Amino acid sequence: MPEISLLYHLKLPVRCDGMSYIWDAASHMVADTNGILGDDISMTSWKKCRSMATFAATALNAAYGFAKWPQPMDGIVFPLRFVDDGQRLIDSAGQMALRIRGWGRLQHLGHDEAVAAQKVIGAAFAEAMNIAACRER
Repeated sequence: MPEISLLYHLKLPVRCDGMSYIWDAASHMVADTNGILGDDISMTSWKKCRSMATFAATALNAAYGFAKWPQPMDGIVFPLRFVDDGQRLIDSAGQMALRIRGWGRLQHLGHDEAVAAQKVIGAAFAEAMNIAACRER
């Protein structure tokens, strides 16, 4: 896990809003699961997006001691990896699992530093979610 000091642009603990968005303790949107199933807009898709956001938020909080580890998530092919564009986590099947947000609140840093901050946040989410996926049920 990245040292907590490297996450200085993210205020822990994070929370899921019950929809598909993840917010930090300072009420900044840091990630979402919108569009993880492509063009599928069914109720099943919406529930999966909400479940993935809850799983991601709980896993990150657990990795830094703010929550208990969540149960592993079905329907995602672990391990997740962070795509180097600074915005997406994808599973081993190439399906997007989480989108890292924050350009609006990070743009004052300048492009390179903002993308670097997003990458650290994305790496933290990916590692936490992979650890949670490997834990026993």
